[in-house]
Amino acid sequence: MSLKANSSDTIATEGGINVEATSFTLTTGAFDTKTSGDKVPLVIDYDNSAKLEVVTAYIDGTAVTSMVRAQDGTAAAAHSQGANICIGSVPSVWDYYIKNDSSIKSIDDAWTSFTPTWTGSVTNPAIGNGTLTGAYIQIGKTVIYKGKMTAGPTTTFGSGDYRMSLPVTAKENLGIGSAYFLDTGTAQYSAGCRIAATTYIVFPYHAGSYVARSTNPFTWASDDMIEWTITYEAAS
Repeated sequence: MSLKANSSDTIATEGGINVEATSFTLTTGAFDTKTSGDKVPLVIDYDNSAKLEVVTAYIDGTAVTSMVRAQDGTAAAAHSQGANICIGSVPSVWDYYIKNDSSIKSIDDAWTSFTPTWTGSVTNPAIGNGTLTGAYIQIGKTVIYKGKMTAGPTTTFGSGDYRMSLPVTAKENLGIGSAYFLDTGTAQYSAGCRIAATTYIVFPYHAGSYVARSTNPFTWASDDMIEWTITYEAAS
């Protein structure tokens, strides 16, 4: 058997197929099945949300010799002659599910805005008239998260290790990302960020125990900045 997984076909049976049908004829035999023993998952009417149906079919050339209807949570439906059919794993099927189920995200979807909570391990900073922004996208259990803090004249910097909250709870304390510190008019720092608890990240910037805080790696002031990005596994 040599299945052409990226191909599609249509129903050739005159009048289409009704909800009781267990066999029908394909138009071109585009799936390239060679024997009646080839068992194939098919999606019928994959581009019609009202009729989409997954079936398990046995195919011999253009003849669907038998099929088990209403698979994978779908319902049996009547399908018209000319209705589109594809093998169950081709991208067009997943496109349907992605477009019609808002809980499923793709890499092309817009990111979700998120305002991080900025805390300190001793006393909390306060953003005041500075800015604190973030955004993330979750694809399955993979979360990609980015954020930025820019201090303003009324920002206060607290004490202890700086923490930024995660938009989605992490599965475990495991995950390392990149960070950038700006000491305005003085220096720039390449740093890191890591998941120190399942709900927040911290900012290590040097070998040893150095973590960003009110006086590390410099004394923070107005217009100073932290940027970060991290990818991690969500708890759910």
